Amino acid sequence: MARASRPRLGELLVRTGVITPEQVDAAAAVHRANERTIGQQLLADHAVTETDLAAVLSYQLDIPFIALHAYPIDEVSALLTPPDLARRHHMLVVGVRDEEFLVAMADPTDLKGRDALAERIGRRIVPLLALASEIASEQDRRGLAARDEPVRAAAPAPASITAYRPPGAQTEARSDEVEHPGPKRGVPPSEGRNEGELVPFPRAGRVATEEPAPQQPPAPRLVEAPPPTATLEPETPQEIPRAVEPPTETPYPPRADRGPQDEVEHGGRPSGFAAREVGTGPETQIVRFVLAQAIRESASDIHVEPLADRLRVRFRVEGALREITQLPRDMATPVASRIRSLAGMGRDETQGRLAVRDESRDAAFDVTTVPTLWGEKIVLRLIERGDATPDLDDLGMESGTLERWRELLRSPYGLLLVAGAPGMGKTTTVYASLRELPTATKDVTTVEDPVAYALDGVNQVQVDRGTGAPLAATLRRVLAQEPDVVMVGELREKDVAEMTMNAALGGRLALSSIQAPDALGALYRLISLGTDPYLVSASVVAVLAQILVPRLCEHCRVATQPAMIESALLRQSGLPSDRVYVARGCSRCNGTGRRGRVAAFELLVPGEELRSAIERGAKIEEAREIASRGGLLTVREAGLRLVSEGLTATQDLMTRLPASGA
Repeated sequence: MARASRPRLGELLVRTGVITPEQVDAAAAVHRANERTIGQQLLADHAVTETDLAAVLSYQLDIPFIALHAYPIDEVSALLTPPDLARRHHMLVVGVRDEEFLVAMADPTDLKGRDALAERIGRRIVPLLALASEIASEQDRRGLAARDEPVRAAAPAPASITAYRPPGAQTEARSDEVEHPGPKRGVPPSEGRNEGELVPFPRAGRVATEEPAPQQPPAPRLVEAPPPTATLEPETPQEIPRAVEPPTETPYPPRADRGPQDEVEHGGRPSGFAAREVGTGPETQIVRFVLAQAIRESASDIHVEPLADRLRVRFRVEGALREITQLPRDMATPVASRIRSLAGMGRDETQGRLAVRDESRDAAFDVTTVPTLWGEKIVLRLIERGDATPDLDDLGMESGTLERWRELLRSPYGLLLVAGAPGMGKTTTVYASLRELPTATKDVTTVEDPVAYALDGVNQVQVDRGTGAPLAATLRRVLAQEPDVVMVGELREKDVAEMTMNAALGGRLALSSIQAPDALGALYRLISLGTDPYLVSASVVAVLAQILVPRLCEHCRVATQPAMIESALLRQSGLPSDRVYVARGCSRCNGTGRRGRVAAFELLVPGEELRSAIERGAKIEEAREIASRGGLLTVREAGLRLVSEGLTATQDLMTRLPASGA
């Protein structure tokens, strides 16, 4: 059976009562002479509103109508909109579904624009109808102006991304690292912009609302558009849909017709993207976007992970990994190449650094890469921040532990260790400890890879990775100058550990960090590196272990009765067990009930009995019993004090305690 013919636009407008037949006839008489469509002519005649026209067009064309001011635009996908096509064809990429891009268009019948965009980004286009005024507004927010059209936005303070240099390093300015102004809001156009510029942007999937949204009639709950083969005869004018709800995000389906290497043609260019000049592709915008968002959210790590069917980007914030966005797999190689270029990494290099500077703070990222089945996985770790190094008083250390640690920092010799799992704040504690030292009367020198904070009065030495054994060789040169205090960034290798411990035995104070679950674990970690147990027992003066746990939001936390296990745990530690705190979530904490992190500390000062046990090779269980008899306040007990004080939740603490239950 043949499909019924689709009603004309004018007919639908009359049937819905929006306009009269006379208004349609008047527009039809002149629209061709004015080189307009019938809809454009009706708008020019003020016969219809933009919203009414779009709703009827949505029905006529079987294309969903979305209200962009309320639509959850995927900010990373929006970066893929070529600026020249954005203005010329009134379009904006708003999301991705499976392997198709969802594109807001003022005129979905613009096949030339649809084809140009599909060819440019190498993916099928699914058009969504949107108001031209809202598309233009969202384009302005992101700086998507054509090359001959100025961006209507204010300029921020200079910002740049460059290859990393240690803090305070003096180098000649290069032409590609000159700081420059750029649009303050949104995502800048790729054409005509310096590569290093950073701009702020809203969280992916949410629309910024600094400008008031245009007033529109309320829309009913959004519905899926009918299939293309459906007959579009409405029973009543009111059945014409005004909008459709945003499509549900779904993971990209596997592509059985290609393997890990099928995406890249010769020369390393992804097959879905057209040739372009260096620094003008969407990967430039995406990398700038991700770095800026990571700084804004205080992420400690950025993970860029190519998978079988997508490129996944995740942030580690407050110790937990969280997915930020997904991109087509075709973007894996361009994004990786862009990060390598910014970090100054050659084709065969697996480590590098890049520095980011914007109007509010400086930051640097340590970049490491590793090949996986589906491409190059990249991790960027924040290694330098523009904010000031905290004092020991700011770390939340219990008063007795704090005073004892300060006494130990005044020791003339010996090794002081800060222990913890990765991401638990060891570096911050080490630097806060260095600030306690009398740098005016002592030679304090650090050996770091990389330098994390710049400290006044401290001789900070950046390790030269170009040598065969960079850390050991650099430490040997530093020790030859006989500093009073030496700090080694982290003990991970036998020769560096032995050199540091021998320096501590030789009459100087040494500080370092080590990855270990607790204080006793740090001593046995040194032994596991192959060092002599006697050297460990004789050189280590103290170990300060720490964990970081989520802090309950003080604005929405409330006291409640503890569960049976919580009550038992608190009683065992001699703490009040009549109440604990929970946080329900509020606007201050984005509904999570958590704001920031708080530390729990464990300070171990080995006595003679414990030193003897370590020297003779006692098992860690025996050493733990000896430490317990000596009155060691474990990190678990310190954490339970935080629970009792309402600073953290029992569940948050238990999931971060070492497996030993220290």
